[in-house]
Amino acid sequence: MALIDTHCHLTDPDFAQDYQAVIERAGAAGIKQLILVAYDPDSIEAVVSLAARYPELYCAVGLHPADADKWTAALQHRLETLLERRTALKIVAVGEIGLDYHYEPYDPVLQQTVCASQLELARRFDLPVIIHERDAHEAMLELLLRQQAAGQLRTPEQNPGVFHCYSGSLEFARRLLPLGFYFGFDGPITFKNARRNLEALAGLPRDRVVIETDSPYLAPVPQRGRRNEPAYLRLIADQVARVWELQPEQSDDLLRQNSLRLFPGLRD
Repeated sequence: MALIDTHCHLTDPDFAQDYQAVIERAGAAGIKQLILVAYDPDSIEAVVSLAARYPELYCAVGLHPADADKWTAALQHRLETLLERRTALKIVAVGEIGLDYHYEPYDPVLQQTVCASQLELARRFDLPVIIHERDAHEAMLELLLRQQAAGQLRTPEQNPGVFHCYSGSLEFARRLLPLGFYFGFDGPITFKNARRNLEALAGLPRDRVVIETDSPYLAPVPQRGRRNEPAYLRLIADQVARVWELQPEQSDDLLRQNSLRLFPGLRD
């Protein structure tokens, strides 16, 4: 069963010398589709360019909260121009966007303003969002609820997006479920100290889970500490199968169908 890496960064400098070999290894490992996710202005252009060169690659465009100070009217216009051609450019989501209150200094007002602007873009162009949230649980939920009340968030039935690399509690995830969000799980579910991650994975509805590598970061065991790459998604998928107590082909099928439902721009 073919898997989908719903979040990777093949345009990162760590892949500059061998990204073609990395793509080939992913295919050999059964990873048939990959979503390249942008985070800053340069990577927005890079993911669109690389996705155009390989049939198995798709992309998401957006500004990471750590780069919120790079948001300008010109960048917003550039995103709008790209999103108007989303089908031709294989853009399947707006992301990664969100809030990150981990590293100081940060400007919560600026981050929320930039995130809200991108949520509105996603709503206008009818795309899911890829949410990056770190140490900002309540602020992120409050922002999403405000956007929902203002009609600037896709409805639960429209699958508004995914909390990428979810590391929050099961209890917080349950507060997000009514909004319609999915949850992306990565290499940390294979780590020895993964109790909270595994509790969330085990307790969430199976139709709200997707998997991702976040390459080149967060390599799963036994590759932990090395450069991550999409081929290692198989290790993450196998851990999901163990947690769900399913045969790998059963969980693979569920994960693939979830990814296709969340990102309908992917071509099955």
